[in-house]
Amino acid sequence: MDTIICTFCKKEKPRSEFSSDRMKRNGKKSNCNECKNRMTREYRKSKIGNREWVKKTNAYQREYLKNNPDKAVNYRKARTREQHIRYMLKQNYGMSLEDYNGMVDKQGGVCKICGNVDVKFSKTGESRIQRLAVDHCHKTGEVRGLLCSSCNGGLGLFKDDINLLRKALKYLTKDCKN
Repeated sequence: MDTIICTFCKKEKPRSEFSSDRMKRNGKKSNCNECKNRMTREYRKSKIGNREWVKKTNAYQREYLKNNPDKAVNYRKARTREQHIRYMLKQNYGMSLEDYNGMVDKQGGVCKICGNVDVKFSKTGESRIQRLAVDHCHKTGEVRGLLCSSCNGGLGLFKDDINLLRKALKYLTKDCKN
C-alpha cells in the first residue's frame, strides 16, 4: 500500500487519508485530512469566533481601500472572470481553458447526458445560458465530460455509485399500478 508521511503529525498514513492536490508531484496534499481539519477548527475558534479580531480586520481593510483607491481598483481588475476560470480549471482538473472549450465544441455545447444547454433562471424569471460543469471521477480524478448543473448534481447526489443508479433505474422502470 502506498503511504505518505504527514508533515504535521509526522505519522505515516495511507494515501487515502490525504486530499488531492494536482500541483503536487505525488498528487496529494502534504498534511493529512485529520491534521487539516484540526487546524481549521483551531483557526476558526481563535480568529473567526473572535468578534473583536473580525471587526479590527474589516476596519483595517476598509480604511486601507479608502486611502488607496487606485490599489482597490487594480485589485478588483487583477483577476478577470476568464483568469479565474483558467485558474480553477487548472487547479481542480489539470486542464486549460482551451481544453475546456475544445470539449464544449466536441459535445456541441450541450450536456453529455441529457443533450441540453445549461440554463439558469434568476429570481425575476430571466434566463441565461451558463457554463457546463466539468464532470470527473472522484477516485481517479479523470475528466469524463461536461454536464449541465442538473445532471452533474444528480450524479453527485448518487455519489457516482453505479449500484444506486441501477436501483433508481429499476425503480423508475416499474409499472405504475394506479
